[in-house]
Amino acid sequence: MDSVSGNNSGIDFPFSALPRLEQSTVPLPRESSDYLAQSYDNRRRVSDMAKTLNAKLGYLKDRISYTSFLSSNFSWQVKTAASSDTAVTLARASRESPEESWSLEIETPAIAKAARSRQLAAGQVSDLATGSYSFTLSAGGTAFTIDLSIENEADDPLTNRALLRRVERAVNSRGAGVTARLEDRQVRDYNPFREDAVKKVSYLEIVTDEPGADAGFALADVSGSLISDLALDRTVRFGRDSRYRVNGTSFSSEANQVAVGENTLDVALLAGTRDEANARITVKGGTASLGRELEAVMADYNDFIQWIDDNASVISPGLKKALFK
Repeated sequence: MDSVSGNNSGIDFPFSALPRLEQSTVPLPRESSDYLAQSYDNRRRVSDMAKTLNAKLGYLKDRISYTSFLSSNFSWQVKTAASSDTAVTLARASRESPEESWSLEIETPAIAKAARSRQLAAGQVSDLATGSYSFTLSAGGTAFTIDLSIENEADDPLTNRALLRRVERAVNSRGAGVTARLEDRQVRDYNPFREDAVKKVSYLEIVTDEPGADAGFALADVSGSLISDLALDRTVRFGRDSRYRVNGTSFSSEANQVAVGENTLDVALLAGTRDEANARITVKGGTASLGRELEAVMADYNDFIQWIDDNASVISPGLKKALFK
C-alpha cells in the first residue's frame, strides 16, 4: 500500500507536526495543582477541551494515514478510496483496488478492555499507610509483579493524586501491553455552606493498548490491599471484536483496521454506522480523484485549525506555542 509518508508530491502539509501535536496535549489535564478548588474556575472546561483536542488529533492522523497519495515512483495510475461518512469509516486504496463501491454497515468497532479506579479527592491526604505493597499485572500470558514502597507520614503526607501517579508510572514501566492514565476532573461539591462549588477529583484508568475480545489484563494484590482499595481489580469495560458487514456479508475482527475487496483496500472502522445507514466506500482512479481527496484532507485540517482559533480563550498560550512551534 502506498502511504503518505512515502510520497513526495511537493505539497507543503505539516505531517511531521502531528506526533508533536498529540504529545503536546497529553500533559495538559495532568499538570494542575493537587489542591482542591475553593471556588468555580475553568479547569474542568480545560480538561474537557484537552480530551476533545486529543480526539480531534487522533481523527486527523487517521484521516491522513488513510488517504491515498502518489507513490514515490510517480504514476498516473492513481487510485483513491472515498468514504461517504468519514466520521464512521476511512479507507485507503492500492493500485490493485478495483474501481468499485462497497457498502459497509458497522455494528461496532473493536473496543479495548478497561479498568478504572475510584474517584478520589485529589488534594486530600491518602488513607494508605506507610509500607511495602505488591501486586501482579497479568497480560498477554505473562504475570508481572510490581512492588511499591509507600511513605505517607504526618510531616510529609501523600495526596491521593500523588498515590495514583505512583501506580500509573509503575504499571506503565512494565511494557505489558496496557497503558495507565491519570485523569483529573472537576465535580460538583455538595457543600451546604457553598453554593455551586466544585472540587477536583482524580482517578486512574488502565486500558489495553490493542482492542479486541482476546486482549485483556488483570490486577491483583499480593501483599497489602492497594489494588482492591482503589477498585482496580474490577473491569469497567470488556474488550470486544469489531463486527461489520461488507455488501451484506458479516465479518468480525479483533482490530479496527480491516481489509476489503480481496485485501486490496484498507479500511479503518471508527464508529458504528448511524441510523442504520450504511457507509459507502468508492474507489476511483486518475489525478482528478486524487485532487478531490487532497482537498478533503485539507478541509479537515482547516476545520481543526478553526477549532483551535475558536477555543483560543481556553487553550493556553503555552499550549498553542507547543502545538505550532
